[in-house]
Amino acid sequence: GTNRLAIWLTGLFFGFAVVAKMSYIPPLGISVLVLFIWSYLRDGNVEIPFTESIKSFLVVGLQIAGATLIAFIPHLIKNGVLFDNPFAPFGADSQGWTNQIWYSPATTKRILLSYPLSLIYGNYWGQEGSLSALILAFAPLALFLGRPSRWRNSTLLAITMSALIGVLTWVILRPSVFAPRYILAPLMLFALLPARAVENLFQREERPGWLSKSALASAILIAISVPLAFNEKVFFPEKTYQYLTGEMGNCGRDYQYCGQLTMLNRNAEFGDRILLGTYQRYWLRSDLLQCLSTVEDEGEIFSTPIEDRWTKLYQHGFRYLLADNITHAHFKDGLDFENIPHWLDVVEMSHDGQISLFRLDVIADPQVDMELDCLRRGPSKVWEVVSP
Repeated sequence: GTNRLAIWLTGLFFGFAVVAKMSYIPPLGISVLVLFIWSYLRDGNVEIPFTESIKSFLVVGLQIAGATLIAFIPHLIKNGVLFDNPFAPFGADSQGWTNQIWYSPATTKRILLSYPLSLIYGNYWGQEGSLSALILAFAPLALFLGRPSRWRNSTLLAITMSALIGVLTWVILRPSVFAPRYILAPLMLFALLPARAVENLFQREERPGWLSKSALASAILIAISVPLAFNEKVFFPEKTYQYLTGEMGNCGRDYQYCGQLTMLNRNAEFGDRILLGTYQRYWLRSDLLQCLSTVEDEGEIFSTPIEDRWTKLYQHGFRYLLADNITHAHFKDGLDFENIPHWLDVVEMSHDGQISLFRLDVIADPQVDMELDCLRRGPSKVWEVVSP
């Protein structure tokens, strides 16, 4: 029936959401669990024995998990074919993103103390977007909603609490990673209560009063001011028009990164390794993506005495070095350019102030063996870093 369909759709949609954004696993998973438990508390029948209720709860939970797995199957197959690891990036060398720290303790504290204002008015590095101010502006209108006969029967309360618990879960696990896109699904649940509250306001009044007029004016003001405030930051109408009309190429909007990585695509041989010191990698060829430096590479190279780091780069099979001098300054600063080994020629291919790109040419016998190389697996398109 309807409930069975809802159960399967819950699992499928949760699975699709997680495949699209792995960071949803803790916050959205907790939100779904809260709603699942609430539905049992709301619909529970006191005449049914406790053991039967637990059994029913577990059966439905397994059904949701099964539907989630179905949504994951194409993703697992793709990862198995491309990376030889169905659960990538988990269990992969490049899973450092799962333990990110973005800000200092002082900045993190300021962000946490300013919730929820930081979600709406924040302008931190990497935030890349915010929630609508209407959510905060219309939230007090919930006081005009009728009180339910029983609080556990309030769907709006359950949804809002599930969103709150989901976001708190993320804040506890990753307090320094502040990006609404990482927890967008539970954040969007906060919009339902203010939306219903303002709708109720207009339904209660036969003729628009000062409060409903103020709400309408606020919505119009926000609709006008947001595009103006974020023009050329989030919205790019002029560049979009130029791209659609052919006046601007693929690298026109973000030439700084696209241009450098496209240069690597043109110059690098298949299987060349890049010590990549930037968060941007979208434009790289597939083989170069698979051969990129890992967290383990970086840790081993930069824990080596500085005079031996060029040798360590060679031993790990690196042919290129790209460093963003703002976000990854230590990649360049951590190498001794004044004392490059005689057998190595470091050629600066490009330097635009923020990004430095170097090619490492071996011009004599380094008298050390390579420890790692990136090789193609048979006739497939899979490349892997292995000991030669």
